Amino acid sequence: MDINDSFNNIIDSTVTVHLAEHKTPRQLTSKLGKDTIIGRAKELEDIDTLLKESSSLLLINGIGGIGKSTIASYYLHSQKENLDYYGFFEGLESFTSELREPLALKQEKESDAFLESLTNLRNLKGNKLLVFDDVKDIDENQEKIEKILALKNRGYKILFTSREEIEDIEPYYLDVLLLEDAKKLFNSIYKVEDEELLEDILGYLDCHAFFVEMTAKTLKCKSTLTPEIIKEKFENGEFSTIKRKRKESFNNYLNELFSFDELDDEEILMLKQLSVLPSIEIEFEFLQEIFDKKDDEEFEEILNYLCEKGWLGYSKGSYKLHQVIKEFILFNHTIVFEELEIIIDCFSNLIKRSDDIQVAVDNRNNIIYFDALVNVFDILKIKNAKIGFFFLTLGNITRSLNIYSKAEILYYKALSIHKKILGEEHLYTVSTYNNLATLYYSMEIYEKAEAFYLKALNIWERTLGEEHPNTADLYNNLASLYNIQRFYKKAIPFYFKSLEIKEKVWGEEHTNTADSYNNLALLCQSIGDYKNTELFLIKALKIREKVLGVEHPVTAGSYNNLAEYYRLVESYNKAKPLYFKALNTYEEVLGEEHSLTANIYNNLALLYKSMGINDKVEYFYIKALKIYTKVFGEEHSKTGNSYNNLGAFYYTQKDFEKANRHMKKAVAIWTKTLPENHPHLIGSKTWLDMIEKDILKRTPLKLSKKIARNDPCPCNSGKKYKKCCGKSN
Repeated sequence: MDINDSFNNIIDSTVTVHLAEHKTPRQLTSKLGKDTIIGRAKELEDIDTLLKESSSLLLINGIGGIGKSTIASYYLHSQKENLDYYGFFEGLESFTSELREPLALKQEKESDAFLESLTNLRNLKGNKLLVFDDVKDIDENQEKIEKILALKNRGYKILFTSREEIEDIEPYYLDVLLLEDAKKLFNSIYKVEDEELLEDILGYLDCHAFFVEMTAKTLKCKSTLTPEIIKEKFENGEFSTIKRKRKESFNNYLNELFSFDELDDEEILMLKQLSVLPSIEIEFEFLQEIFDKKDDEEFEEILNYLCEKGWLGYSKGSYKLHQVIKEFILFNHTIVFEELEIIIDCFSNLIKRSDDIQVAVDNRNNIIYFDALVNVFDILKIKNAKIGFFFLTLGNITRSLNIYSKAEILYYKALSIHKKILGEEHLYTVSTYNNLATLYYSMEIYEKAEAFYLKALNIWERTLGEEHPNTADLYNNLASLYNIQRFYKKAIPFYFKSLEIKEKVWGEEHTNTADSYNNLALLCQSIGDYKNTELFLIKALKIREKVLGVEHPVTAGSYNNLAEYYRLVESYNKAKPLYFKALNTYEEVLGEEHSLTANIYNNLALLYKSMGINDKVEYFYIKALKIYTKVFGEEHSKTGNSYNNLGAFYYTQKDFEKANRHMKKAVAIWTKTLPENHPHLIGSKTWLDMIEKDILKRTPLKLSKKIARNDPCPCNSGKKYKKCCGKSN
């Protein structure tokens, strides 16, 4: 028998007499924690089930400030009417001090008083629940915890909350608030009418209970701060600097919740590196790839240790660093370039072939990672050639995915770095000029496109020479720009100059040469040279099929171009299968909401219109319009073209109301986006004039008492009312 057992036997032999002299209160502690909660209904139900049906012991586990204390204390309050004894302890250190008076402890020495407390608790009868909140230093207190756990054999339910894991206790991971619960909590303190704005704020906070509450309280007590300003501060990386009171910022709260004191250098570095990634669940295999740790066993051990200590969340093979912990790390333990270089290298490698649209498609799901990195670079103001190149390649990716506003920002970031560090004539600087021009070409801002193309061309002609492949690309790009604006005399020499260089440098079966054949074909088509159109289109297609494969988006572009040619020459049976071949690739690779997919829908509508299959015409036109509106917005030329096509179609169907509505939109858009003498704008105005005249003819004139017999007739005939529409009256 050891000393503890002997001591317990002595205590047990006298405890009955002692308790008879002392009435133990039902509430064993001076405080019970919060008795209110918003939301968490599902979690409370889970906790109740686990404690009552599965086990007498439960650990509520999760990061700091997530609401562990609130849910544990509320659960205690909700159960106390059905309990004979209950208590809420703030950590293990308050155990004996809280119980000294309720249990009338006699022992003065802390260790003896602890054992006396356990003995007295063992002798209490009935339903009992003890809550131990925010338990720390698990390893150092393991022996004490094990003795407390033994109380389950005397009918106790015991609930712990901790950021760390506790051996032999089932953990229940408490996640962030549900969005609806977070809204209720926020609005209970400070009402935000704009639901979308509120969701943006809560999204940034990742529904972290403590900071949802603190943000709402800050707005409530500061009249100069608005939800819009809060959102802007979040987006600008100023979360930690937000002040609730004169000497109380969000960073003070972060430092109260989190500390690196117990972590070694390797663990701290891992958290700093994770802080530049998005606050989402990231699969372990992808983390291995990001950190180049494929065969490193210790890597997983570090991640798991950080989970045990409450820094990371873990679910089904994925790890997550919460947004609020990210803020703490980025503001208080700033990462330097050398520490995040391995991450930049990984993501730069993923998009190094950014000129290939397939690479853009393959990285669609990685945009969230790229955005997180860009945000960190902006916050830390890190600028070097490697980051400049990352901005350039990411600009290419976002441009290929039709995210034009983001691409423009990235290109200018890249340009600023390249000009400052590498100089005006460096390859990366000139590539950025070229890619900015291509972006503006896609956005139909042709003046800017031409200016940047010419700027790049002047540098490369001077530094690389006129027969360099890069110079040839610029000749080709300028030719395409002039072609689309119908400046054919300018386009022709540039196309042939480009083709001559490419055939010489790359040979006739290279994809770069195929691009020139394709573009020459489009020029021939524009000027009505159909014989050479077909010749060049087939030549380009064969090269692309051979080199890229039949399911590559660029090859799909060739199918579409050839189909367009066959539609124009009325070979509809040849055009239709080629359109659908292109459509299948675009839908599968790019998705149904990409502008290239919309182009096929539009072209199919034109095909069915030519074939007289009217129900399919409307269907495909509307499909194209929805995508153009979503991708480009209401005021883009392509959107205007869709309205124009639908307006003309409805006119042929004698649906004049719809025709008028759509054509008016086309005219309004093209008036803003095209020069006055542009054929599209002139054509749409002509259509609108025809439509309005037909409407006037078919609309019975509504007489008004204000029209006198000698007034001009309102039908605009130029005659007096009595000699025109007023004759019958």
